[in-house]
Amino acid sequence: MIAIEAKELSKQYKLKSSKVTSFKELVLKELFRGTETHTLWALKDVSFSVEKGKTLGIIGGNGSGKTTLLRLIAGITEPSSGMIRIQGRVATILELGVGFHPELNGIENIYLQSAVSGIPRHIIDKSLDAIIDFAELRSFIYMPLKYYSTGMSLRLGFSIAINIEPDILLIDEVLAVGDVRFQQKSLEKIKEFKRQNKTIVFVTHNLDQAELLCDEVIWLDNGQIKAQGDAEEVVNHYVLHANRLHRETPLKPFDYEHCVISDMGRYGSGEVTIDEVVIKRDDDTPARHIPAGRPMRIEVNYTCHKPVKELDCQLGIGRVDGAYVSLCCSEKYDVVIRPESERGKIVAIFEPMLFQPGKYLLTVELCPPGQPLNPYDMQLRMYTFSVEDKDKELEALRPAVMLPARVIIEPEE
Repeated sequence: MIAIEAKELSKQYKLKSSKVTSFKELVLKELFRGTETHTLWALKDVSFSVEKGKTLGIIGGNGSGKTTLLRLIAGITEPSSGMIRIQGRVATILELGVGFHPELNGIENIYLQSAVSGIPRHIIDKSLDAIIDFAELRSFIYMPLKYYSTGMSLRLGFSIAINIEPDILLIDEVLAVGDVRFQQKSLEKIKEFKRQNKTIVFVTHNLDQAELLCDEVIWLDNGQIKAQGDAEEVVNHYVLHANRLHRETPLKPFDYEHCVISDMGRYGSGEVTIDEVVIKRDDDTPARHIPAGRPMRIEVNYTCHKPVKELDCQLGIGRVDGAYVSLCCSEKYDVVIRPESERGKIVAIFEPMLFQPGKYLLTVELCPPGQPLNPYDMQLRMYTFSVEDKDKELEALRPAVMLPARVIIEPEE
């Protein structure tokens, strides 16, 4: 059974080209020149279907049309052309907190937001205790909302949407609500929806969540479908595309103190530039997830814009908090890189991968030998990968690196 079906769905907006600051200016423009507008296609000829009980992920850059598509599915806005058909009752988690009033208390705001969202009162009557308990706000539920923290208000909005038992759930970038524990509880609630055979459409920038939750993924780019299909496959295509875009990031002069605290960025003089970085499993397929204890391959493609005699390639791997765990320098391994042509490729093989399961950031640098503070091109923490535990075992205190060791028992003398 098809829960959601869209055929050649398009949404067009007409935007004013100039700002009108007064009524007089508006009248004069309409009388003598007309209001200047231009057309923006937020979505163009998008077709897909979602079977009942399946989870569809929607990924893409900012302005790619993700939220517009979700609003069309929710019926918040009408398509300019095309058709969309929905089977079942829909709940949306788009803009948490819309419909809240600061002077009303928590319970009053639950009923107010539900009315704004079109949820029947009898459903809220039935779900009221579950909403309050899931939001963890029972001690504050009779307090005016103006005294709530932002996180408390967001938790209340999320809890309303998640507890009304819909057939179809639409989610737009809201699984980062609250603290880490509440985020985990929210993810478990989404998984429970999946087990109950609910249909879910999930917009996210978190690619790990897309792979974890979704059966299929659509990659939107400039309002059109760039790729569609298996979640891991589409996400990998999207990551490779994003990695290629790194070479378009302008180079900045290198400053050591700034780079130490920078989340990510690209620095260097530009005589040699990094064209593409590809992370692969040991079967030579590009991947974001590497099995623990298996080899990992990193390929660095570069271009020499000026003749250079020698290169050093440095690969820095760190935790998501920015602390470095490992640094691999070609120079330290007695590998001399002498570019013989304008383009080249450097390959580093970690065999086996000794990192423990978790998420890591990769820094790639090309520099003159012995001069890491004088980079030609340094892409600082611009790539991510994760190491997976095939047994899915969790430990409370897991170290970042598993060092090889021998354990022996010596007899007492």
